Amino acid sequence: MSDREIGLLGGGSLGQALVRLAQDAGTGVVGWSRSAPSSGARGDADWRLTVAWEPDPAAVVERCRVVCFAVPAHALPELIEAVGAAARGDHVWVHASKGMTAAGQLAHEVMRQRTCVKQIVALGGPFSGLELARRGQSALVAASHFDCAVAALDAALFRPRLRLHRSDDLIGVEVAGALRNAISVADGMAEKLGEGIQSALLARGLVESARLGVALGGQAGTFVGIAGVGDLLAQRDAASSRNFALGQRLGRGEPPAAALAAIAAPVEGAITAAAAASRGRALGVALPLMHGISQVLEQALTPSEMIESVLARDAGLGPSDSLV
Repeated sequence: MSDREIGLLGGGSLGQALVRLAQDAGTGVVGWSRSAPSSGARGDADWRLTVAWEPDPAAVVERCRVVCFAVPAHALPELIEAVGAAARGDHVWVHASKGMTAAGQLAHEVMRQRTCVKQIVALGGPFSGLELARRGQSALVAASHFDCAVAALDAALFRPRLRLHRSDDLIGVEVAGALRNAISVADGMAEKLGEGIQSALLARGLVESARLGVALGGQAGTFVGIAGVGDLLAQRDAASSRNFALGQRLGRGEPPAAALAAIAAPVEGAITAAAAASRGRALGVALPLMHGISQVLEQALTPSEMIESVLARDAGLGPSDSLV
């Protein structure tokens, strides 16, 4: 098992960014992706051709101590099942899965439930794979219960133009990233109603995100930092967010099935809204925005009815109220 190579499971813009950052740090990349070239290291300018591709994801895990999971949350359980037998106690597993599984699990819960891996790092904050791949000035949060895990990732990937903020709030960073995508769906629904209503929904969503995060063991301060507010504000861009685009379509009156089909890719915010609402109910935490989004997707409410219902509730945002 090598410390001079990192593993990459997945592709897309995030996979490309991780490869570029590894190259800048002089670290080799061993990868697997459903759409990867067959296998073998190549030296083309195309980022995919600089990776030593393996046909089996378990082979990547066997070769590398630090493994980056560049897949959406809904795809994580199946992938963890495929590589679980190769997991070892000294592995460092890194993910940027900003969502929850359909069963309501966070990424670290899936990893720990099905493997022996404990050193897990969640990437969060206002970054995108495309921005990282351009090697511009970027900031992100690396959250883990293990300082040595973040240090291993730092050594393998990060360069001076990338500002890495360390956190020990693994749960908070995961919840903030997951609910950010669901909140973005609501933001898109309210686009025609103006920035005032959109801002009110964002504030409502931030409160719900913090309440769920704290109930699960996270820290309230995480949600008013880079991984919380910072990430939320960065998503207010329809051009780069499938979640916002879905909300726009729903707000225009498109049926949920047609809107999802038009996006032509899984929308993490849609999956997460229902999963978060269910988890909140189990914990006794009221999440009316998450519940409302899921109701719109089930055609039990219209977007207008959902927004009116959510904003009619006291969000606890007065000058003397705390976030949770």
